Amino acid sequence: MLFLPVLLFSVAVHEFAHGWAAYALGDDTAERRGRLTLNPLTHLDPFGTVFVPLLCFMTGAPMFGWARPMPVRARRLRRPGRDGVWVALAGPSANLAAALVVGLLWKTLSAASLPAESLGATALQALGFAARLNLFLAFFNLVPIHPLDGAKVAAGLLPERWAGFYSRHMRYGAAIVLFVLLTHKLSGLGTWPMMAAWR
Repeated sequence: MLFLPVLLFSVAVHEFAHGWAAYALGDDTAERRGRLTLNPLTHLDPFGTVFVPLLCFMTGAPMFGWARPMPVRARRLRRPGRDGVWVALAGPSANLAAALVVGLLWKTLSAASLPAESLGATALQALGFAARLNLFLAFFNLVPIHPLDGAKVAAGLLPERWAGFYSRHMRYGAAIVLFVLLTHKLSGLGTWPMMAAWR
């Protein structure tokens, strides 16, 4: 059951990055609400951080989950349109950075000859899973379906008249994402680049 602590860490890194980017760009909402922290319990969402990952595990779907959304008020950002894109990209970027760090640790530890049942072998398994999970979270979150970060990036880059039309799918977004994951439809959008980067 290594996957849950690793997932908690990964989504905490993701949400902290959103909050930090928003804070750096003028919005202190997350900081005032005590959310600007790496403590995973602060970001825990019973449905997205517990139920969905367990469902993915039981159905064999790619491991996925999310934390409580970071409170960001676009109007407080210095340049709401442009800065909103940077805030959205901060989460996947943080997951890529985390994947790089734990991947390098995995590479270093895997060079050692470790007994199969040792603590070191367990750590190696956890690091490998953490690297792949963070890569998947980074790439899948860039898919332009609400509530994924890719939708916020797309909405921020589209001309205003198209952004409103595009955002109409928001009410159905969470259901679409769950359908994609649990039926394996298009989940390769996260899995394929994850495996390529892992290799």
